[in-house]
Amino acid sequence: MQPHVPFVSNPDLGVYTRPEDFGEGFADIWSRVGESLTHEEVWTAYRQNLRDVLDDVEILLENLDAERVAITADHGNAIGELGYAGHPRDVLLPCIRKVPWIPTSAADRHTYEPELEQPDKHREVDVEGRLKDLGYL
Repeated sequence: MQPHVPFVSNPDLGVYTRPEDFGEGFADIWSRVGESLTHEEVWTAYRQNLRDVLDDVEILLENLDAERVAITADHGNAIGELGYAGHPRDVLLPCIRKVPWIPTSAADRHTYEPELEQPDKHREVDVEGRLKDLGYL
C-alpha cells in the first residue's frame, strides 16, 4: 500500500478517508493541505513512506530472478496544483496521471528469508471495504 497514505512515519497527519464516512466537520489529509497542514509536512511524510517502500523493493530485487522488472505506481498526487490535493477522480493533471516507470532487473542473491505464518483459512477478507478505505470506491 505504501507510499500511499497513511504516513507510517507520521500517523498524526491523519489517514485517507472520505469526509462523508464520518460526518460533518471531518477532514481527510488531502483537504487539510494548505490549511492545517503545510505542503512541506505532507511531502516530507510522503517521501519517508517512499523511502521505506523502496527499501522493501530492494529486498525483493535481491531475492528473485527476473530479466525485466518495472517499478511503477498506480497514480501520482497533487499537492496544491490548480487547487487540488491528493488524487481526485477524473482530474487529468500531469502530477496525478504521470507515474514513474523504472525498468530494471533482479538477481536472487538469497539475502532474505521471510518468516512464514500459516494462513487463517477462516479469515474473511473484505475486499470492497479495503478498496473503499483506499479511496477507490
